[in-house]
Amino acid sequence: LTGDIIDFPSELNISLMAQNIAALKAPALFSLGNHDWCYADDYLSAGAAAAYIPKLNALSAGEPADDPYVKYVDFGEFMVVSVDNSTDSVSASTVDKFLAICEMGKPIILMLHVPLHVDSLVADSTKVWGKDLGMGGDTGVCAWSPDVQRFYAAVAEDENSPVVAVFAGHVHFNHEDVLPN
Repeated sequence: LTGDIIDFPSELNISLMAQNIAALKAPALFSLGNHDWCYADDYLSAGAAAAYIPKLNALSAGEPADDPYVKYVDFGEFMVVSVDNSTDSVSASTVDKFLAICEMGKPIILMLHVPLHVDSLVADSTKVWGKDLGMGGDTGVCAWSPDVQRFYAAVAEDENSPVVAVFAGHVHFNHEDVLPN
């Protein structure tokens, strides 16, 4: 799940989501979306993060179980990895954890909330939302910072990247493209 599964984190919404995830016949790896854990006056606040991220993390499969920011499910021949960038950023420790998983040497299907920068997504996102909702680039909501650049390079530019596919949410419309590498 790539986030924005619920519109806001009410107890009823979280309960309904928990029931639906429990009914699945496969492990549900959850990458938080901004709508899942924050809204209105609490938008991206530390209080909202403290109140809701632990509750939502409990719904997600993956290792390590107590880490809501980087998790993976190992399927033997490949891994599905979730990296939380729902705050429109990634931290240095998140990037370090992701890079450690990359060193395991298996192909990775990566799940994010905020999609990685590609020029065609900038155009589509701007047409629908009036702004670039991507991670990276000069205009994105998750614009270049040293940690975002390091993450983007590891996923999209490194010719030895184990990432074979990226799934993201956030834009609320379908978009398919090819990353630089």
